[in-house]
Amino acid sequence: MTDLPLTTFRERLEWAMQQKGGISQSELARQVGVKPQSIQHLLDPKKNAQGSSHTAKIAKALGVSPEWLASGAGPREPTTVESLLAALKESGLAAAIDPSIRPRIFEILLGPERGVAHDLSQARNTESLPRIRWEDLMTADLSRPFELEVIDDALAPEIFKGCVALLDPQRAPEPAWPVLVRDRDGNHYLRDYEAGSAGRWSAVARTRGFAPLDSETYGLQIIAAMDGYKRPKQPARSVE
Repeated sequence: MTDLPLTTFRERLEWAMQQKGGISQSELARQVGVKPQSIQHLLDPKKNAQGSSHTAKIAKALGVSPEWLASGAGPREPTTVESLLAALKESGLAAAIDPSIRPRIFEILLGPERGVAHDLSQARNTESLPRIRWEDLMTADLSRPFELEVIDDALAPEIFKGCVALLDPQRAPEPAWPVLVRDRDGNHYLRDYEAGSAGRWSAVARTRGFAPLDSETYGLQIIAAMDGYKRPKQPARSVE
C-alpha cells in the first residue's frame, strides 16, 4: 500500500496505523480518547469520511504530521523542534534568534495541539458566508452554509468561545464531529455528534460542566454539521 498514492483520509489513516505496528482500532481510540466506533467510521470505505475533529490527536498517536493526515500535503513526519531548528540552521536564520527566546518562537511556529484540518483561520476566504445570530436561528434561512459565533467552551480547548463555526446544512454528521442541534423547545447547541443504537444519538461536549443531550429525550434535530472554524484574531499589542 505504501507504493500507492494515498489520496483519501481513510487511506492515509490506514497506512499510518499499519506503520504504527498495526495498531488496533480500539487501542487508537483509547489513545485519542474517543469510542472505537469513531475510528471504525473513519476506516469504513462506504462512509468516505473526509476527516475528523480529532485529526491532531490521531496524528500524534500515530506519529505522523496532522497536515499530511488531513490533506496529504507536506511531509508525513510531524514537525518537531529538532526539525524546525535544522531548517532554520540550513536557511541561516538560526543564528539570528536569541537562544533564550527559542522555546517561545517554536511554540508560536508549531502551535498548540489542535485539529488543523478544521482551523480555517488562514486556510481560505470565507467572507462570503452569512453570519447568523443565535437568536435568529429559528427564523433565518439555514439551507446554505453559514457562520455562527461560538458562545461557550463546550468544544474547548480546540474550539472555544469567540471562535466562528462554519456550518453546512448539507453535510452528513459523523462520530465525534461538531454539529448544530435544536431541541424541541427551540434551544440550540453546538456539540459533538455521537451515534447510538436503535436510531438514537447524542450531542456531547468535550469539557466538563455540559450535560450530554439524548436525541430522543430532548427531541433533537440536526441543523448543520461543522465544516470548519476560525479562531478570533489576537488584538495587536501596542509598543511603548
